[in-house]
Amino acid sequence: MKESDIDEDTKEILLANLNTVEAETKKENPKKSIMKTAMSTLSTVIKGIPEAVVALEGVQKIMDIFTVFLTSTSISL
Repeated sequence: MKESDIDEDTKEILLANLNTVEAETKKENPKKSIMKTAMSTLSTVIKGIPEAVVALEGVQKIMDIFTVFLTSTSISL
């Protein structure tokens, strides 16, 4: 399965939520509820992809963002 095999709506949802998470991590006072909602949506969408291995790059990006974010703040999810 390639990225081109994922329908456009799913791609839009994934990218929008990745961008939301990334934007929140860059804020001085990120909103925990926004982060949780975006992560929950990402998790749900990824589980709906037949071959979720393709989403691994997106998951890795999320983990990289969260690692930096969580090590620089006192917020715990």
